[in-house]
This record gives sequence, C-alpha cells and structure tokens, in this order.
Amino acid sequence: MNHKIYSPLSLAIAILVLLGLSACETLIDDFEYEKKPSRLVVNAILNPDSVINIHVSSSRTYNPPGSFKLIENAIVELFENNNPLGQLNSIGNGYYSLPNTYPQENATYKVVVVADGYESVWAETTIPRKAENPQVEQRMHTTTYEQGYTVTRMEYNLTYEVPITQAVFYGTSISSQKQEMAVFCEELETPYFDGYYYRTDTCYYVPAEPLIVLTQYISTYSNSSLIKFLKSWGEYQTSSFDENYSAEKVYFSSQNYSSNKLSLALRIDYYYLFDNLNNEITIWTDSFDEVLYKFMYSLAKKYEVDDSPFAEKVSVYSNVNGGLGIFGSSNSTGHVIQYDDEFLESLKSNY
Repeated sequence: MNHKIYSPLSLAIAILVLLGLSACETLIDDFEYEKKPSRLVVNAILNPDSVINIHVSSSRTYNPPGSFKLIENAIVELFENNNPLGQLNSIGNGYYSLPNTYPQENATYKVVVVADGYESVWAETTIPRKAENPQVEQRMHTTTYEQGYTVTRMEYNLTYEVPITQAVFYGTSISSQKQEMAVFCEELETPYFDGYYYRTDTCYYVPAEPLIVLTQYISTYSNSSLIKFLKSWGEYQTSSFDENYSAEKVYFSSQNYSSNKLSLALRIDYYYLFDNLNNEITIWTDSFDEVLYKFMYSLAKKYEVDDSPFAEKVSVYSNVNGGLGIFGSSNSTGHVIQYDDEFLESLKSNY
C-alpha cells in the first residue's frame, strides 16, 4: 500500500480552511435577533362625517415568533380636549366604537388603550379645519408628445388660500357619479369551457328602480412641483408625476412655503365628463392633521424601496406612544362643477 505523506504546513492549511468554512456557516445560519415583545397596534382616522371607530390589534414578532392578533378585551377610553367621553364598546374583529359620537373640527382627541399582557398606549390628534374651496379655472389643454401624437384633456387650475402662520396638509381628487343597472350572477348547474376558462356562473343586468348610483374616481395628470406624493392603484408613491402617469389622488402641503396661496393644475381625459349624474364632477379636498400626512408619506417612501434588498429601509411613521399604528384625522370638502348639455355636445363634436 502506498502512503501519501502530508507536510505539517499542508495539514495546517487544511484545518484553517475547514475552520473558516465552519465560521462562515455560523455567520450565515445563526443570526441573533433582538428580542422584542409584542405591542398594541392602534389604528383610527377620525372624521367629522363618521362615528368614531378605533381598531386594536397586536404587533407580530419574530423573536420570539408571534402572530398577529385582534384584541377584543381591551379597555379603550377617549378624551375630547382632556374631557372624558367614555369607554368605547367592542363591536368585534378588533373594532371599538362610541355610538352617536362624531368628532368636532378643531377639537383634540386622545385615546388610551389598556389590555392584559401588553404595555398601555396612548395617542392624540386634532381634527383639522376643512379646506376652503379652491378658486377653479378650467380650459382644454393639448399635449404633444415626442412620438408626434397629441392628447387633449380638461385642465383645472386650482388656487387655495391658506394661512401663513400654520402649515396645512391636503389631498385632492376628482370624482363623478353614474347611474347603472344592477348586476346579478347565478351559478350554472353545468360549468362550460368558453375557450379561456371554465365558466361557473352567468351574470346579467336587471333594470332597477331607482338605478344604482356609483361613485367613480377619475384618473388625474399633472406636472406640478407642489405635489409631494400621490396615490395610484391603491398604493402611496413618490414616483415622478407627469403627463404619462396618472393618480387617484395627489398630496401636498404649505410646509416650507411663505405664500398664502397654493396653486396646482390637474388634468383629466375629457370623456370622463360624459354620462355623469346631473352632468357634474366633484373636486374633493381632504385636509389632514400632520401625523396622518406623515404616515401616508412614509408609506409612499417605503413603497419606493421595498423591492430592493440593498436600499435603506424606511420605517412607517407612528404616533402611538408605547405601541404602533396611527391615530390621525381628516376633514373633507367638495367643490361641484356642473356642465350644460350644449358644452358636452361640443366636446363630443370637436375632440
């Protein structure tokens, strides 16, 4: 039998390599995560148009592993300008309500939540004033793109008067209402393949008296530098916003502005003016308290970096002391614009 003789140096190198591989495996597989207890999560957006509802749950933890839980046995107390309004009633699925109680504009609300096994938490918000309806100027606006084609849209130039001494936080959207017939679906006794997928039900329109009234939010376009972030397809985003990209709602504020006027232009495809209830559209302006605005903006920033494992992570803003969540408020106002039949017919003829 032939015996291969290894030098002491070769053996030493082999041992070091094995130790190195072992050390690398330890670094990769055996992370030490900071232990964090589960905390209460309180979420509510107060609005003068709605009864007060507050949702309470628990945070999910990794170390030790813990799942999301709805908290049904919490004591939830609410105060208005430091005066107790009472204890909210549990109505199921983690929700707590105070019947027949509507938030008041300019009032400050504080919530205190206590639940067994968790640190007690509190948060507060001040209901913002409604925004003054903007001055609105409108015109048809045609954009010519580099590819040579043109698009004509209705443009609304909005000018808001705002206080100089206090920052305001707004979100603006445009909607219309349409009347439609009810749609009913029936399950088929024998499903059939229509060439794309198996149909298991059939749907048909049924005339209804009165017709169903549906609200549709209209996609808007803008290149205004005033816009801080936007909401598109249900997601808050900080992406560039221009003639090629539409949004459901745009968000902006007077923070860092010294003027008492805020101006921006929003454009919509003109065909959204057709077949609306009473020939109307509504320009909605939501006024937010600062904490809710910061919360939505942090969601927009988080959305932009979540796809990259190497991007700096963004923490979602919370004003719940001792816990997580958002306890904010908003106040909405609508500016209605009505078009006559003659104007709408001219649009159909000229564009």
